[in-house]
Amino acid sequence: MLCCRERLLFKQWCSMAGEGKVDVEIIYCVPCGHLGMAIWMATEFFAEGDRDMALTLTPSTYDVLQVYVDGEKIYDKQAEQNQFPTLLRVQQMREVVRARLASAPGGR
Repeated sequence: MLCCRERLLFKQWCSMAGEGKVDVEIIYCVPCGHLGMAIWMATEFFAEGDRDMALTLTPSTYDVLQVYVDGEKIYDKQAEQNQFPTLLRVQQMREVVRARLASAPGGR
């Protein structure tokens, strides 16, 4: 796990890497085994944006599974009755990513 300072530096580095792009961050619980779900969602989002998106997978704890697009939370497992996202819910999140990509500078 990264300490607070390392995590801050990592986030700053990711922000610079994603300059001019849509930033997607998936925060997932390692001990809970959410990595597979995080990878699946990352693959779905990457299919929308590939080079126009900076995608970050951030390990965490405490049953966390959250998705942020440009800093805005679009999914939180805790807020959705502790349910994992269904295919339909992931498609809704993909639509948010698609809309952000279209509105980004040089968007499609």
